[in-house]
Amino acid sequence: MKKEPSTVQDSSGFSGKSEIGPVLERYELKYTIPCHLVDEISRFISPYCFLDNYSEKSPDLFYKINSLYFDTPDFLFIRSRIAREYKRFHLRIRSYGDNPQLPYFLEVKQRKGDVIKKLRAKIFDADLEKLLSGPVSDAFLTGDKEAPSRSAFLRLLHVYNAQPQVVVQYRRKAYISHCNDYARVTFDK
Repeated sequence: MKKEPSTVQDSSGFSGKSEIGPVLERYELKYTIPCHLVDEISRFISPYCFLDNYSEKSPDLFYKINSLYFDTPDFLFIRSRIAREYKRFHLRIRSYGDNPQLPYFLEVKQRKGDVIKKLRAKIFDADLEKLLSGPVSDAFLTGDKEAPSRSAFLRLLHVYNAQPQVVVQYRRKAYISHCNDYARVTFDK
């Protein structure tokens, strides 16, 4: 029987080396605000930001995000989050909309203090159970710039024996900065 690692501190695969594929890195700060301030803040940031594509297409400017989170049998990932460990990560599959359409997105999201690093790769196979439970064809893991991110997700899934644990759904209004593509402002409810 494999002994499960007791920490997620250095196991996420984010070494900064190019073999893991493109890594999104940004600072992330979260605040709880009353709903009645969303419109006022939106007006304030409007000279600096524009709505993202999903918000732009939605009648109320909010769109649904669906995330299937994975965790170890003893919930190591959520325990590390509750303990507010300085370095931690989680695995999820994300989709968008009330009736999600392919592609879905495999994501490994690591937090180190306020800095977030995220690996993300599209998947076009609706049979997630087959994808996550057995051997994966080489075509899935090679051939495009997102392949190393897919491979990292599946490696972590198997190393930690992570299984689907919870689905989280919420609605988001998202803005992207005119100044640079690093900055985003999102309202989640």
